[in-house]
Amino acid sequence: MSSKRILLYLIYLSLATVVLDGLIGLDIFLNTTVRFAFLLSIVWFLKVTLVLPLMLRSLKKIFRTPLYLVLVIFMFMNIIRGVLGLANIDAFLSAGFFYILVILGGAAGAQWSKIRNTGQEIFVSKVFVRFIVVAITIICLIYFSLYINGYIVYFGLGIQSYIVTAAILSDGSTRLLMAPFLITILTGKRGLLIVLLAQYSQLVSRFIRQRSVISTLTFVFLLVTFGITAYNYDLFERFKPIFEISWLDIINYGDPETFNRLYLATSGRSNEIFSFLDLVSINDLNFWIGYPSDFSFEMFDIGSNVLLQHHYFHVSPINYALRFGFPTAIFLFIVQLRVVLYCLRFGISRKDIGLLIYVGYFFAMFFGAIVVIDILYWVTFGYAFFQMRDNRGHTRAKVFAEVDCSKEGVFHARR
Repeated sequence: MSSKRILLYLIYLSLATVVLDGLIGLDIFLNTTVRFAFLLSIVWFLKVTLVLPLMLRSLKKIFRTPLYLVLVIFMFMNIIRGVLGLANIDAFLSAGFFYILVILGGAAGAQWSKIRNTGQEIFVSKVFVRFIVVAITIICLIYFSLYINGYIVYFGLGIQSYIVTAAILSDGSTRLLMAPFLITILTGKRGLLIVLLAQYSQLVSRFIRQRSVISTLTFVFLLVTFGITAYNYDLFERFKPIFEISWLDIINYGDPETFNRLYLATSGRSNEIFSFLDLVSINDLNFWIGYPSDFSFEMFDIGSNVLLQHHYFHVSPINYALRFGFPTAIFLFIVQLRVVLYCLRFGISRKDIGLLIYVGYFFAMFFGAIVVIDILYWVTFGYAFFQMRDNRGHTRAKVFAEVDCSKEGVFHARR
Protein backbone atom coordinates (compact mmCIF):
# COMPACT_ATOMS: atom_id res chain seq x y z
CA MET A 1 0.00 0.00 0.00
CA SER A 2 1.34 3.44 -0.92
CA SER A 3 2.34 5.93 1.78
CA LYS A 4 -0.16 8.45 0.44
CA ARG A 5 -3.06 6.02 0.78
CA ILE A 6 -2.00 5.07 4.32
CA LEU A 7 -1.90 8.75 5.32
CA LEU A 8 -5.37 9.29 3.87
CA TYR A 9 -6.70 6.34 5.87
CA LEU A 10 -5.06 7.76 9.00
CA ILE A 11 -6.74 11.14 8.50
CA TYR A 12 -10.11 9.59 7.66
CA LEU A 13 -9.91 7.43 10.77
CA SER A 14 -9.04 10.45 12.91
CA LEU A 15 -11.99 12.43 11.53
CA ALA A 16 -14.36 9.50 12.11
CA THR A 17 -13.02 9.18 15.65
CA VAL A 18 -14.27 12.71 16.42
CA VAL A 19 -17.81 11.45 15.78
CA LEU A 20 -17.18 8.27 17.76
CA ASP A 21 -15.79 10.31 20.64
CA GLY A 22 -18.94 12.45 20.67
CA LEU A 23 -21.22 9.39 20.74
CA ILE A 24 -19.23 7.76 23.53
CA GLY A 25 -19.29 11.05 25.45
CA LEU A 26 -23.08 11.19 25.19
CA ASP A 27 -23.37 7.63 26.46
CA ILE A 28 -21.05 8.35 29.39
CA PHE A 29 -23.02 11.44 30.43
CA LEU A 30 -26.42 9.73 30.10
CA ASN A 31 -25.60 6.32 31.54
CA THR A 32 -22.60 7.17 33.77
CA THR A 33 -20.72 4.26 32.27
CA VAL A 34 -17.65 3.75 30.11
CA ARG A 35 -18.93 0.60 28.41
CA PHE A 36 -17.89 1.74 24.92
CA ALA A 37 -14.53 3.24 25.89
CA PHE A 38 -12.82 0.09 24.58
CA LEU A 39 -13.63 1.32 21.06
CA LEU A 40 -11.21 4.21 21.54
CA SER A 41 -8.51 1.69 22.50
CA ILE A 42 -9.21 -0.12 19.22
CA VAL A 43 -8.84 3.19 17.35
CA TRP A 44 -5.52 3.80 19.14
CA PHE A 45 -4.31 0.37 17.98
CA LEU A 46 -5.51 0.97 14.40
CA LYS A 47 -3.70 4.31 14.21
CA VAL A 48 -0.45 2.77 15.41
CA THR A 49 -0.90 -0.09 12.94
CA LEU A 50 -1.36 2.36 10.06
CA VAL A 51 1.72 4.32 11.11
CA LEU A 52 4.01 1.27 11.32
CA PRO A 53 4.68 0.84 7.57
CA LEU A 54 5.30 4.58 7.24
CA MET A 55 7.75 4.42 10.13
CA LEU A 56 9.70 1.54 8.60
CA ARG A 57 10.22 3.56 5.41
CA SER A 58 11.83 6.55 7.16
CA LEU A 59 13.20 5.28 10.47
CA LYS A 60 16.81 5.96 9.45
CA LYS A 61 16.02 9.65 9.00
CA ILE A 62 15.04 9.87 12.69
CA PHE A 63 18.45 8.67 13.85
CA ARG A 64 20.17 11.15 11.54
CA THR A 65 18.21 14.09 12.94
CA PRO A 66 19.81 15.71 16.04
CA LEU A 67 16.48 16.56 17.73
CA TYR A 68 15.14 13.02 17.51
CA LEU A 69 18.52 11.48 18.29
CA VAL A 70 18.62 13.36 21.62
CA LEU A 71 15.07 12.25 22.42
CA VAL A 72 15.93 8.62 21.62
CA ILE A 73 18.98 8.69 23.90
CA PHE A 74 16.95 9.97 26.85
CA MET A 75 14.20 7.47 26.10
CA PHE A 76 16.47 4.44 26.23
CA MET A 77 18.27 5.74 29.30
CA ASN A 78 15.06 6.33 31.30
CA ILE A 79 13.44 3.09 30.12
CA ILE A 80 16.46 1.16 31.44
CA ARG A 81 16.33 3.10 34.72
CA GLY A 82 12.67 2.20 35.01
CA VAL A 83 13.34 -1.50 34.38
CA LEU A 84 16.11 -1.63 37.00
CA GLY A 85 13.96 -0.08 39.72
CA LEU A 86 10.46 -1.04 38.60
CA ALA A 87 8.06 0.41 41.17
CA ASN A 88 4.90 1.26 39.23
CA ILE A 89 3.89 -0.90 36.27
CA ASP A 90 1.22 1.56 35.07
CA ALA A 91 3.72 4.42 34.98
CA PHE A 92 6.25 2.21 33.18
CA LEU A 93 3.76 1.18 30.49
CA SER A 94 2.57 4.78 30.11
CA ALA A 95 6.15 5.97 29.52
CA GLY A 96 6.76 3.12 27.07
CA PHE A 97 3.65 4.02 25.04
CA PHE A 98 4.69 7.68 25.02
CA TYR A 99 8.14 6.86 23.67
CA ILE A 100 6.62 4.63 20.98
CA LEU A 101 4.35 7.47 19.84
CA VAL A 102 7.26 9.92 19.61
CA ILE A 103 9.47 7.63 17.50
CA LEU A 104 6.80 6.03 15.30
CA GLY A 105 5.03 9.34 14.79
CA GLY A 106 8.24 11.19 13.98
CA ALA A 107 9.33 8.61 11.41
CA ALA A 108 5.87 8.55 9.83
CA GLY A 109 5.94 12.34 9.67
CA ALA A 110 9.31 12.19 7.93
CA GLN A 111 7.85 9.82 5.35
CA TRP A 112 4.87 12.14 4.83
CA SER A 113 7.26 15.05 4.27
CA LYS A 114 9.25 12.94 1.82
CA ILE A 115 6.26 12.15 -0.39
CA ARG A 116 5.06 15.76 -0.12
CA ASN A 117 8.42 16.91 -1.47
CA THR A 118 7.87 14.70 -4.52
CA GLY A 119 4.67 16.62 -5.29
CA GLN A 120 2.18 14.13 -3.82
CA GLU A 121 -0.34 16.18 -1.86
CA ILE A 122 -2.95 14.82 0.55
CA PHE A 123 -6.51 15.87 -0.30
CA VAL A 124 -9.39 14.71 1.88
CA SER A 125 -12.77 14.03 0.28
CA LYS A 126 -15.04 17.08 0.55
CA VAL A 127 -18.09 14.82 0.82
CA PHE A 128 -16.56 12.97 3.75
CA VAL A 129 -15.63 16.23 5.51
CA ARG A 130 -19.19 17.53 5.11
CA PHE A 131 -20.59 14.26 6.47
CA ILE A 132 -18.36 14.51 9.54
CA VAL A 133 -19.32 18.17 10.09
CA VAL A 134 -23.05 17.38 9.90
CA ALA A 135 -22.70 14.33 12.16
CA ILE A 136 -20.72 16.09 14.88
CA THR A 137 -23.01 19.15 14.73
CA ILE A 138 -26.04 16.93 15.33
CA ILE A 139 -24.29 15.20 18.23
CA CYS A 140 -23.38 18.53 19.84
CA LEU A 141 -26.92 19.88 19.37
CA ILE A 142 -28.30 16.77 21.07
CA TYR A 143 -25.78 17.11 23.88
CA PHE A 144 -26.56 20.79 24.43
CA SER A 145 -30.33 20.15 24.35
CA LEU A 146 -29.94 17.44 26.99
CA TYR A 147 -27.77 19.77 29.06
CA ILE A 148 -30.15 22.76 29.08
CA ASN A 149 -33.08 20.42 29.88
CA GLY A 150 -31.29 18.95 32.89
CA TYR A 151 -30.67 15.42 31.57
CA ILE A 152 -26.92 16.09 31.61
CA VAL A 153 -25.42 18.08 34.48
CA TYR A 154 -21.90 18.64 33.15
CA PHE A 155 -21.30 21.20 30.40
CA GLY A 156 -18.12 19.99 28.76
CA LEU A 157 -18.13 17.49 25.89
CA GLY A 158 -14.52 16.76 24.98
CA ILE A 159 -14.00 16.11 21.27
CA GLN A 160 -11.13 16.83 18.89
CA SER A 161 -13.09 19.38 16.88
CA TYR A 162 -9.84 21.05 15.79
CA ILE A 163 -9.18 18.11 13.43
CA VAL A 164 -12.50 18.82 11.73
CA THR A 165 -11.60 22.53 11.57
CA ALA A 166 -8.28 21.70 9.90
CA ALA A 167 -10.08 19.58 7.31
CA ILE A 168 -12.47 22.46 6.55
CA LEU A 169 -9.61 24.95 6.20
CA SER A 170 -7.73 22.59 3.87
CA ASP A 171 -10.91 22.29 1.80
CA GLY A 172 -10.74 25.99 0.92
CA SER A 173 -14.52 26.38 1.14
CA THR A 174 -15.92 29.21 3.28
CA ARG A 175 -19.41 27.71 3.59
CA LEU A 176 -18.58 25.58 6.60
CA LEU A 177 -16.32 28.01 8.45
CA MET A 178 -18.88 28.81 11.17
CA ALA A 179 -19.70 25.14 11.84
CA PRO A 180 -16.63 24.50 14.06
CA PHE A 181 -17.40 27.65 16.06
CA LEU A 182 -20.98 26.50 16.66
CA ILE A 183 -19.77 23.01 17.54
CA THR A 184 -17.20 24.37 19.98
CA ILE A 185 -19.66 26.67 21.74
CA LEU A 186 -22.11 23.79 22.15
CA THR A 187 -19.47 21.56 23.77
CA GLY A 188 -18.79 24.06 26.57
CA LYS A 189 -15.07 23.32 26.43
CA ARG A 190 -12.95 26.39 27.16
CA GLY A 191 -9.78 24.92 25.72
CA LEU A 192 -11.45 24.02 22.43
CA LEU A 193 -12.63 27.60 21.94
CA ILE A 194 -9.11 28.95 22.47
CA VAL A 195 -7.76 26.37 20.00
CA LEU A 196 -10.39 27.35 17.44
CA LEU A 197 -9.55 31.05 17.74
CA ALA A 198 -5.88 30.20 17.17
CA GLN A 199 -6.77 28.16 14.08
CA TYR A 200 -8.98 30.90 12.67
CA SER A 201 -6.46 33.66 13.36
CA GLN A 202 -4.52 32.50 10.31
CA LEU A 203 -7.70 32.84 8.25
CA VAL A 204 -8.32 36.43 9.36
CA SER A 205 -4.68 37.35 8.69
CA ARG A 206 -5.03 35.85 5.21
CA PHE A 207 -8.14 37.94 4.51
CA ILE A 208 -6.27 41.05 5.63
CA ARG A 209 -3.21 40.23 3.49
CA GLN A 210 -5.47 39.76 0.49
CA ARG A 211 -7.23 43.05 1.32
CA SER A 212 -10.52 41.17 1.28
CA VAL A 213 -12.45 43.72 3.34
CA ILE A 214 -15.85 42.15 2.76
CA SER A 215 -14.67 38.66 3.77
CA THR A 216 -12.91 40.01 6.85
CA LEU A 217 -15.86 42.10 8.03
CA THR A 218 -18.33 39.29 7.35
CA PHE A 219 -16.22 36.81 9.27
CA VAL A 220 -15.77 39.18 12.23
CA PHE A 221 -19.51 40.01 12.21
CA LEU A 222 -20.46 36.34 12.39
CA LEU A 223 -18.01 35.75 15.26
CA VAL A 224 -19.39 38.72 17.20
CA THR A 225 -22.97 37.58 16.56
CA PHE A 226 -22.23 34.10 17.87
CA GLY A 227 -20.36 35.60 20.81
CA ILE A 228 -23.29 37.81 21.83
CA THR A 229 -25.73 34.91 21.46
CA ALA A 230 -23.52 32.63 23.52
CA TYR A 231 -23.16 35.28 26.21
CA ASN A 232 -26.93 35.82 26.46
CA TYR A 233 -27.46 32.10 26.98
CA ASP A 234 -24.66 31.88 29.57
CA LEU A 235 -22.60 29.57 27.35
CA PHE A 236 -19.47 31.37 28.52
CA GLU A 237 -20.20 30.64 32.18
CA ARG A 238 -17.34 28.12 32.31
CA PHE A 239 -14.89 30.82 31.20
CA LYS A 240 -15.52 33.12 34.17
CA PRO A 241 -13.09 31.38 36.60
CA ILE A 242 -10.23 32.04 34.17
CA PHE A 243 -10.67 35.81 34.50
CA GLU A 244 -10.71 35.60 38.31
CA ILE A 245 -7.05 34.55 38.62
CA SER A 246 -3.85 36.57 38.34
CA TRP A 247 -0.09 35.98 38.15
CA LEU A 248 0.08 36.50 41.92
CA ASP A 249 -2.23 33.50 42.35
CA ILE A 250 0.25 31.32 40.49
CA ILE A 251 3.12 32.55 42.66
CA ASN A 252 1.13 32.08 45.88
CA TYR A 253 -0.47 28.78 44.93
CA GLY A 254 0.23 27.40 48.42
CA ASP A 255 -2.55 29.53 49.89
CA PRO A 256 -5.69 27.30 50.21
CA GLU A 257 -8.07 29.91 48.80
CA THR A 258 -5.75 30.66 45.88
CA PHE A 259 -5.22 26.95 45.28
CA ASN A 260 -8.99 26.40 45.02
CA ARG A 261 -9.38 29.32 42.64
CA LEU A 262 -6.67 27.94 40.35
CA TYR A 263 -8.21 24.47 40.58
CA LEU A 264 -11.55 25.78 39.30
CA ALA A 265 -9.97 27.90 36.57
CA THR A 266 -7.90 24.99 35.22
CA SER A 267 -10.31 22.11 35.93
CA GLY A 268 -7.72 20.58 38.25
CA ARG A 269 -4.78 20.85 35.83
CA SER A 270 -2.92 23.18 38.18
CA ASN A 271 -3.15 20.54 40.91
CA GLU A 272 -1.09 18.12 38.80
CA ILE A 273 1.58 20.68 37.99
CA PHE A 274 2.02 22.03 41.51
CA SER A 275 2.14 18.52 43.00
CA PHE A 276 4.95 17.66 40.60
CA LEU A 277 6.86 20.93 40.99
CA ASP A 278 6.96 20.42 44.76
CA LEU A 279 9.20 17.41 44.04
CA VAL A 280 11.46 19.11 41.50
CA SER A 281 14.97 20.19 42.45
CA ILE A 282 17.65 21.62 40.20
CA ASN A 283 20.17 19.55 42.19
CA ASP A 284 18.38 16.34 41.22
CA LEU A 285 19.73 14.34 38.25
CA ASN A 286 16.15 13.74 37.14
CA PHE A 287 15.74 17.47 36.56
CA TRP A 288 18.38 17.31 33.83
CA ILE A 289 17.77 13.97 32.10
CA GLY A 290 14.17 13.11 32.95
CA TYR A 291 12.61 10.73 35.43
CA PRO A 292 12.78 6.92 35.28
CA SER A 293 9.96 5.39 33.23
CA ASP A 294 8.39 3.88 36.39
CA PHE A 295 8.17 7.27 38.14
CA SER A 296 4.87 8.42 39.65
CA PHE A 297 3.89 10.99 42.26
CA GLU A 298 1.07 11.47 44.73
CA MET A 299 -1.55 14.15 44.15
CA PHE A 300 -4.38 15.05 46.49
CA ASP A 301 -7.41 15.87 44.37
CA ILE A 302 -9.51 18.43 46.24
CA GLY A 303 -12.39 17.85 43.84
CA SER A 304 -12.86 14.18 44.77
CA ASN A 305 -11.07 14.33 48.16
CA VAL A 306 -8.90 11.38 47.13
CA LEU A 307 -5.13 10.83 47.11
CA LEU A 308 -4.18 9.80 43.56
CA GLN A 309 -1.05 8.26 42.08
CA HIS A 310 -0.17 10.24 38.97
CA HIS A 311 2.32 9.53 36.17
CA TYR A 312 1.37 11.97 33.40
CA PHE A 313 0.00 15.50 32.92
CA HIS A 314 -3.02 16.90 31.12
CA VAL A 315 -0.98 20.02 30.34
CA SER A 316 1.03 18.16 27.73
CA PRO A 317 4.33 20.14 27.65
CA ILE A 318 4.98 19.17 31.30
CA ASN A 319 5.23 15.57 30.08
CA TYR A 320 8.35 16.60 28.15
CA ALA A 321 10.04 17.65 31.41
CA LEU A 322 8.96 14.38 33.02
CA ARG A 323 10.32 12.17 30.23
CA PHE A 324 13.33 14.12 28.91
CA GLY A 325 14.35 16.52 31.69
CA PHE A 326 13.74 20.26 31.85
CA PRO A 327 16.54 21.49 29.51
CA THR A 328 15.51 19.14 26.68
CA ALA A 329 11.83 19.85 27.36
CA ILE A 330 12.41 23.58 26.93
CA PHE A 331 14.39 22.99 23.73
CA LEU A 332 11.68 20.68 22.32
CA PHE A 333 8.98 23.21 23.13
CA ILE A 334 10.91 26.02 21.41
CA VAL A 335 11.28 23.83 18.33
CA GLN A 336 7.56 23.09 18.36
CA LEU A 337 6.83 26.79 18.73
CA ARG A 338 8.90 27.52 15.63
CA VAL A 339 7.14 24.72 13.79
CA VAL A 340 3.65 25.98 14.64
CA LEU A 341 4.61 29.49 13.46
CA TYR A 342 5.66 27.89 10.17
CA CYS A 343 2.31 26.08 10.02
CA LEU A 344 0.38 29.28 10.75
CA ARG A 345 2.22 31.01 7.92
CA PHE A 346 1.87 28.38 5.21
CA GLY A 347 -0.93 26.01 6.27
CA ILE A 348 -3.87 27.79 4.66
CA SER A 349 -2.01 29.17 1.63
CA ARG A 350 -0.88 25.63 0.77
CA LYS A 351 -4.19 24.07 1.88
CA ASP A 352 -1.92 21.59 3.64
CA ILE A 353 -3.98 19.47 5.99
CA GLY A 354 -0.87 18.20 7.81
CA LEU A 355 0.24 21.71 8.77
CA LEU A 356 -3.32 22.74 9.61
CA ILE A 357 -3.90 19.76 11.90
CA TYR A 358 -0.69 20.47 13.79
CA VAL A 359 -1.83 24.05 14.51
CA GLY A 360 -4.86 22.58 16.27
CA TYR A 361 -2.82 19.96 18.11
CA PHE A 362 -0.21 22.46 19.29
CA PHE A 363 -2.73 24.69 21.04
CA ALA A 364 -4.86 21.76 22.20
CA MET A 365 -1.91 20.18 24.01
CA PHE A 366 -2.14 22.86 26.70
CA PHE A 367 -5.59 21.55 27.66
CA GLY A 368 -5.28 17.80 27.26
CA ALA A 369 -2.82 14.91 27.44
CA ILE A 370 -2.81 14.37 23.68
CA VAL A 371 0.97 13.95 23.41
CA VAL A 372 0.78 10.76 25.46
CA ILE A 373 -2.29 9.23 23.80
CA ASP A 374 -2.59 10.36 20.17
CA ILE A 375 0.01 9.31 17.62
CA LEU A 376 -1.38 11.72 15.02
CA TYR A 377 0.02 14.56 17.14
CA TRP A 378 3.55 13.25 16.62
CA VAL A 379 2.92 12.36 12.96
CA THR A 380 1.81 15.90 12.13
CA PHE A 381 4.60 17.41 14.23
CA GLY A 382 7.16 15.24 12.44
CA TYR A 383 5.70 16.17 9.08
CA ALA A 384 5.66 19.91 9.81
CA PHE A 385 9.14 19.76 11.38
CA PHE A 386 10.73 18.10 8.34
CA GLN A 387 8.80 20.35 5.95
CA MET A 388 10.16 23.39 7.75
CA ARG A 389 13.71 21.99 7.88
CA ASP A 390 13.97 20.48 4.40
CA ASN A 391 12.21 23.28 2.52
CA ARG A 392 13.75 26.25 4.30
CA GLY A 393 15.73 27.39 1.28
CA HIS A 394 12.83 26.80 -1.11
CA THR A 395 10.47 28.77 1.13
CA ARG A 396 12.84 31.73 1.35
CA ALA A 397 13.34 31.73 -2.42
CA LYS A 398 9.58 31.71 -2.94
CA VAL A 399 9.11 34.66 -0.57
CA PHE A 400 11.87 36.66 -2.28
CA ALA A 401 10.40 35.84 -5.68
CA GLU A 402 7.01 37.12 -4.56
CA VAL A 403 8.62 40.33 -3.29
CA ASP A 404 10.53 40.81 -6.55
CA CYS A 405 7.38 40.23 -8.59
CA SER A 406 5.45 42.75 -6.52
CA LYS A 407 8.23 45.33 -6.97
CA GLU A 408 8.29 44.68 -10.71
CA GLY A 409 4.54 45.10 -10.85
CA VAL A 410 4.78 48.45 -9.06
CA PHE A 411 7.55 49.57 -11.45
CA HIS A 412 5.49 48.76 -14.56
CA ALA A 413 2.43 50.40 -13.04
CA ARG A 414 4.38 53.62 -12.53
CA ARG A 415 5.62 53.54 -16.12
